[in-house]
Amino acid sequence: EGSALHAGTPQTNAAATARLEIGRRAYTTVVLPPGTVNLNRRSVELLGEFAKAGGEILCLGQPPARVDGEASEQVRVLAQLPAWRKSSPEEVARLVQGQTRTKDFVIQRQPGDKGILFHHRRALSDGEILLLVNTSIAAPSAGAFECREQSVEKWDLYTGRVEPYAFQSAGSGVRGEFSLPPSGSLLLFLSDKAAKPIAPPASAIVTLQPAGLPQVRRLEPNVLTLDYVDVTAGGEARTNVYFYAGNQFAWKKNGMERDPWDSAVQFKDELITKKFAAESGFEASYRFTIEGEVPAGLAIVIERPDLYAVACNGQPAKASPGAWWLDKSFGRIPLASAARPGENVVTIKAGPFTMVHELEP
Repeated sequence: EGSALHAGTPQTNAAATARLEIGRRAYTTVVLPPGTVNLNRRSVELLGEFAKAGGEILCLGQPPARVDGEASEQVRVLAQLPAWRKSSPEEVARLVQGQTRTKDFVIQRQPGDKGILFHHRRALSDGEILLLVNTSIAAPSAGAFECREQSVEKWDLYTGRVEPYAFQSAGSGVRGEFSLPPSGSLLLFLSDKAAKPIAPPASAIVTLQPAGLPQVRRLEPNVLTLDYVDVTAGGEARTNVYFYAGNQFAWKKNGMERDPWDSAVQFKDELITKKFAAESGFEASYRFTIEGEVPAGLAIVIERPDLYAVACNGQPAKASPGAWWLDKSFGRIPLASAARPGENVVTIKAGPFTMVHELEP
């Protein structure tokens, strides 16, 4: 809803072909996109000069009814000039495509292409970089491009390798095809250096026969994440709260505005050296239910178990020496001897509070 001509130091150039110059770029056509309801005053003045000099203005909707945010007839009057033309997104797309076919570059989509294709071009002294991106996560995108350059290279963004890319001669330039999987991309260099056309590599579909029926085996114990806790701190309690809210509650009840490791910035060591009162801390309880017999290998994983007094159903529990899961700071605490069928509760107590205490799932 803002101005279409706001950057740089715009100027009009009333040469044989009118141009609107912004910085180092010059435009012969200005497009006002759908939904543009406001322009700043300087933009309106420049559009007026541009239109009177013979420039073309394509408006994809009604003329903006506001200038600098206030209701104004200025743009509606401007829309009466011959240079002003009411258009549509579809018409503009056809117009631009028609213009570029006679110039230096064009992309042709395959009929029925359901991908979401974007491209970016960057001019260099010896050619042009072309980046093609399919932002659809569901459908592939394919098509062809034509350019005035004389050969094509593929620049592999994963390996850094540069290799020739298939292309054919097309008029005074070349033509190449592309096929992108969902969320796929392709980086090409369109080179001014002439080279012999390269045919697309031969491809064949090979069906791999299975060695046998699929088999499934468990690689690790099943994992149940305990996201909700009962937490007590500073003489207050919260029951069955999401761990994130419970963590923030614990920090606040221990004198902090919030968990600083969540969003704060530390200057030198001003956070990590902070000390808390001897009576500070918190207690949190995680609940879970067992149906049937207690699994023999049942264990709970707690980050930095050395920071807490841990109990399961009131019985003290300690991490097995050297036992961990995912990360060596995630201690593994056996629970099979203390757990029972039905509801169970694991309680952790922290006191005094420190800057390395954090309530996690």
